[in-house]
Amino acid sequence: MSSLSEKRERSEKTEWMKKPERSENLKQPEGPEQSGNLEQPEKPEFKAWPENFGRWAEEAFEGCDNGRRLLGNLLVLRRYVNTLRQGLERKGKEISLGLRRAEAILWDLLERKADAAEAEDFSNDLYYCYYIDSAGDREELPELFYTEYFGDGRPDAYEWMAVEWAAGLLLQMVSMAGGRLDFDDFEDCEHVDFYGVHLLTDQLEVIAKEGSILPFQEIAQAVLADMARARRARPEEYAPLREEYQKYAIMPEEYAPRLLEY
Repeated sequence: MSSLSEKRERSEKTEWMKKPERSENLKQPEGPEQSGNLEQPEKPEFKAWPENFGRWAEEAFEGCDNGRRLLGNLLVLRRYVNTLRQGLERKGKEISLGLRRAEAILWDLLERKADAAEAEDFSNDLYYCYYIDSAGDREELPELFYTEYFGDGRPDAYEWMAVEWAAGLLLQMVSMAGGRLDFDDFEDCEHVDFYGVHLLTDQLEVIAKEGSILPFQEIAQAVLADMARARRARPEEYAPLREEYQKYAIMPEEYAPRLLEY
């Protein structure tokens, strides 16, 4: 099977996933104290988006355990999934069962309610569905699994991005638990990364610059606030945060349909 790195290289060639050029004058931001609902957001000072977000995130979370690293991903993912839900509801659609279950398993892993090795079959099959849809022949999709978790349709491209993100996190957790992996690039995983957060923010920044239809400064405020909150969080706060973030989105609701139409 093709490696994840080969798949990502192919994905970067598609028009909607081009990476933006970044200013050389960007400064590393200081994390705000709290994240808030974007409908009534707290307004931390927004200095600038990190020039290299992936490197910035790794440096910011240096010394943090995988719980906090996973939490940083999940807080941002929950906001994004809520925005997807808002946009899809305008079309009479809903988030796929596959994405909903993946996110639920990740939170259960964070709260130590589940074992990663026991989720290996679902995690591998979920990532395989994303992989085949984006870089393979759809006739190779695992029919029973796909039908159960995605029905007879095809998720929006923006939802597939969330599926890739969630499935990748699951496979990282499976790898660190010593479970079965069908994708070589997740072997020898030592910690949770921030690939999904980086991918999401890069694409939203591109859209904001090219179409001027998204409030990227508000999006960036929310992401940086969530990352800062995750760095400080204690394990006993994970369950309350899971509940709290059910009401937060990555952008104000009126922008959700515009995102899915871009």
